[in-house]
Amino acid sequence: MTHSRMAALLQQIRDAGGQKTIRRDGADLSTLHELERARQRGRLELVARSAHAVTYRIPAPPGGAARGAGG
Repeated sequence: MTHSRMAALLQQIRDAGGQKTIRRDGADLSTLHELERARQRGRLELVARSAHAVTYRIPAPPGGAARGAGG
C-alpha cells in the first residue's frame, strides 16, 4: 500500500469522528494488513475485532486532553 493510500485511510477515519469499523468482507486483504501495521506502529488503536469486522480509532495525541486547559 502506498503512503498516499494509507494517508487517505487515516483521513477517512478522522472524517468518521476518529473511529471506523471496517467489514472484513468489504475490504481487501492488503488494506486490513496495512491497518494492522499502523496499529502496531501506534498510529491506530484497536477498539473491537470480530469474525466479520474490525474497528480502529486514532489515538489522542499525548497530552492532548490537557492541552488548552487552564491558563
